[in-house]
Amino acid sequence: MNITLAIQRYNPETDEKPYFKNYDIEAKPEDRLLDALMYVKTFIDGTLALRKSCAHGVCGSDAMIINDVERLACKTLIKDVISEDNKVIKIEPLKSLPLQRDLMVNFDKFFENYKIVKPFLINLNAVPEKERIQ
Repeated sequence: MNITLAIQRYNPETDEKPYFKNYDIEAKPEDRLLDALMYVKTFIDGTLALRKSCAHGVCGSDAMIINDVERLACKTLIKDVISEDNKVIKIEPLKSLPLQRDLMVNFDKFFENYKIVKPFLINLNAVPEKERIQ
């Protein structure tokens, strides 16, 4: 099926402000949005900037706003964000972090806060020889 990806673009070196650019591509309903974005980057516009890593919904590096909802591109299926009446998918970077370029945001502040919060087990006991029983 034919779909349109309306992707927010922004290059701080050349653009005054972000703008949307449409990319018409062929996609299957079961395709992941990350695959569609990588198709655009690989075959249509190599300047598209986005983050991706594990592509399995674990790392969160491909988090973005898809049709006004924060989602992971690797976990979002095309069929879940289009309808019979609307085959346009609007894709924007996260709003809560500073914009770097296109769909990429700066995670520096996020990771600074992550270190402060320490969202992991801090155990003062000696490391056991076998597994740690919780």
